[in-house]
Amino acid sequence: MRKYRDHSITWKLTGLNMLVAALALILACSSFVAFDIWTLREGSVRNLAIQARFIATNSLDAIQSNDSPRIASILSSFQLVPNIMSATIYSPDGRTLSVYRRDSSVSVPLLSPGLKGVSEKHWFRPDDVNLIYGIRDRDRNIATIYI
Repeated sequence: MRKYRDHSITWKLTGLNMLVAALALILACSSFVAFDIWTLREGSVRNLAIQARFIATNSLDAIQSNDSPRIASILSSFQLVPNIMSATIYSPDGRTLSVYRRDSSVSVPLLSPGLKGVSEKHWFRPDDVNLIYGIRDRDRNIATIYI
């Protein structure tokens, strides 16, 4: 095999151009993949937030009247959303008002004290996304939904 210095200038420039083009393609493809992942994650959070707002709006009266069967009925609408495994509505003091589970093997997440009263927060774990949404009435926190 000939050494690099023994090659012609044309061959060296062609090789350098191919290397730069390959690096540019790798960078462009990496950018597309990163953007797709970011878009997917943001879309998941946006969809969960919309569903949480829907549940918050529909359950406002039931929460204020402490009607647990009606709250459970509203949460059961998550049966139509196959990617939601569980949802829980907590009172401002952390008591569980109602729980929805897709099946009995799904654990119910506990609301940590630092998350009480949070208006909206989300985080990602390896297999899922979690969202906490504060249910408010006239700037007063009356409950929290954890999806």
